[in-house]
Amino acid sequence: MFKYIICLLLIFMLAVPSGAAIAPFIDTWNRGGYFTTNTEIKNFNAVLGRSEIRAGIFLTDDLEDIPPIGPYYVSLLVTSKDPNYWNNQLATGYGVRILPFVNYEGTNWADEWIKDIKVFAEILTLTNLVDDSTAIANGVPTTDKRVGLDLYHEWNQDKIDKNIPWTDIWANISIRSTNLHQDWRHNYLLRYLQKTGWHMEDNLMPYLKAELFASGLTQPWWNNLQLGAGLDVAPFKDDKESLLNKLKIYIEYTSIIWYKESDSRPQSDFRFGVEYRLYRK
Repeated sequence: MFKYIICLLLIFMLAVPSGAAIAPFIDTWNRGGYFTTNTEIKNFNAVLGRSEIRAGIFLTDDLEDIPPIGPYYVSLLVTSKDPNYWNNQLATGYGVRILPFVNYEGTNWADEWIKDIKVFAEILTLTNLVDDSTAIANGVPTTDKRVGLDLYHEWNQDKIDKNIPWTDIWANISIRSTNLHQDWRHNYLLRYLQKTGWHMEDNLMPYLKAELFASGLTQPWWNNLQLGAGLDVAPFKDDKESLLNKLKIYIEYTSIIWYKESDSRPQSDFRFGVEYRLYRK
């Protein structure tokens, strides 16, 4: 089914009128830090970095009757001094995204996020950066195909009002063929991350956090809820024109709830590091 979706999207793009606008876009989410457990083992105690980059072009940006649609390149990196291959991997590939509700006129904070919903399809190829022989022996797949919905939205972070909270959410639900870990047999994965906090003096941003993983599988690392609190320090927050505007230094503590199998996994994690998000559409 996935190949037919890609073919239909490509045919749609080729059918776009010659007067269509071409607009580049990029979104990248990079997070590196020291983790005491990383929700994996109680004495993980290592630096871990994750990076997601998607860059492409919208082909129908100025056509009112056709939602923006665009192919893009994707790179997903995880790296660490931890010796396990699953903490040292690079996945690259390509995809297509559509913004079906980009012209939706929200009336207030409760529905303004609808315009940022994205429909996407991706094909990924995996490279293990360490211990590839063990990954091969374990039968780790090296390809993945995904189709789903993605959303990222911020409240009260551009025109800041210190009298009300700020919030950002990231939500993603997808059907996957392997997830680059195991054969998923077209199972689903839901991830939801929300941070809500307050703008303080000296660019301090304390917050509460909730992160949900849910899937049709039984493994605990795909089924848990993390609740916690943290502090962001955003040194360039006031410079709205700078590419470093979204750079944050963070420290946080989370409690972990395992609602399927617990497998004697950690019940909490303490972490600190640097986070950078750039979103241009």
